[in-house]
Formats: sequence, C-alpha cells, structure tokens
Amino acid sequence: TPTQVCSELATQNICAWDGHFYAIRAIETLGLLERGGVTRMGISVYNTEAEIDFTLAAVSKISKS
Repeated sequence: TPTQVCSELATQNICAWDGHFYAIRAIETLGLLERGGVTRMGISVYNTEAEIDFTLAAVSKISKS
C-alpha cells in the first residue's frame, strides 16, 4: 500500500507521502482510493544525482518485494 511504501522509504531517510492529494475523483476512477491512494515524492533542483539514484534503488527494491 502507499502507506507501507512510505514507511519503508522513511526507514532509509527518504521522504514520501501517501494519500489522494486533493485528486479524489481521479484516485477513485483509478480504483486506488480504497487502497490508500498513491505514493508521492518530490525531486527538485536541490537534490543530488546520488540522492536520486539512492531513491530509485530503494523504490526498485520495494517494488520487487
């Protein structure tokens, strides 16, 4: 679930959020509201390439488990 993904990322000091993010109708239409919505992360100009690589590796590991 999005909550589980966020919890796992948090153990690696990666900030992510879960929920519907005020797009309730879109999340409902996709059938995701009852599953907890989606996971959201923000990557910006202040993130390093190493941080992005670390995050992608963490998300990849979660998706395989």
